[in-house]
Amino acid sequence: RPTPILLHQMLNSFYRLDPGSVIYLATSIFNKNKNTRAIASEVLNRSIEENRLPIDDIGSKLGMLVNRHYAPVNRMLGVLESARDISYKHNDALFKLLEYILPEIKLSDNMPGNVKKILELYYDLKHKLNKPISLSVEVALNELQSLKILQPMINKIKK
Repeated sequence: RPTPILLHQMLNSFYRLDPGSVIYLATSIFNKNKNTRAIASEVLNRSIEENRLPIDDIGSKLGMLVNRHYAPVNRMLGVLESARDISYKHNDALFKLLEYILPEIKLSDNMPGNVKKILELYYDLKHKLNKPISLSVEVALNELQSLKILQPMINKIKK
């Protein structure tokens, strides 16, 4: 099954990620097709490398998709983890992405799965980069802390 042409176009250095492209990339990161996710991962990595990733926009879109149960969170985590430890720049961009993703995840009766894994990735990057927790993430963590299963990880992050 061929991968979407637009994702291949996004690999070009001259391609600018406008709001429509950002939502397309965000949904591609969750795509059930492994090849589509692989190309989306490459787009993410290259756009970080070339300083053309609108981190705030894609982070909030990914967070919204997580919160609305768009697709299994593991698909997104696989793409994000493929960019981890490529370079300091990639880790910093991933940390910033998570700073926009986490506040979008709202406490509800029907919580998205694998929020703990998102928190574990955030914790790992926070300590590798020695970064403080942003106010928006702290507010999100305080809200999520009422879930017993997340308390140990949230306490580790706050230390």
